[in-house]
Amino acid sequence: MQKQLLNGIEHNKHFKSVFEDEQDLLSCILQLHNNGMMVDLDPMFFKGKFYQDGLERPKLIFDINPQEIWIPKGNATKLNLANESIKSMILDPPFMFGTGHGAQDDFYSSKTHGLLTWENLQKLYKDILKEANRVLVNKGLLIFKCQDYT
Repeated sequence: MQKQLLNGIEHNKHFKSVFEDEQDLLSCILQLHNNGMMVDLDPMFFKGKFYQDGLERPKLIFDINPQEIWIPKGNATKLNLANESIKSMILDPPFMFGTGHGAQDDFYSSKTHGLLTWENLQKLYKDILKEANRVLVNKGLLIFKCQDYT
């Protein structure tokens, strides 16, 4: 529960636990854990779908395979940033893994990001988390988006 000021009176603000969209969820996470401020870094920006409906885009964005010319190229496992230089960041890594059989070949993300082996997916997650730990300040905020069925 978070306190909010309404008409000069402090009230408890309640947050729900089920969300209809990513923007609503991200907004609540930021209110609860980042004083309502946007994250400083998104090194897996892709097309920036998180940042719509009023959500501010982070100051620093990168993508390993930029979809637009204005998006800087960068690898979330090897960021060109100083140690402990970021207060908050979000990671939205690929989550599709498999051997390329069955219906998974038809999923949008398997076409845009490719299918990873289970071992490569685990390595990617470990590498991006290690790099996030390096660039985040002590007690910095990391928002990690993944699929529950992965």
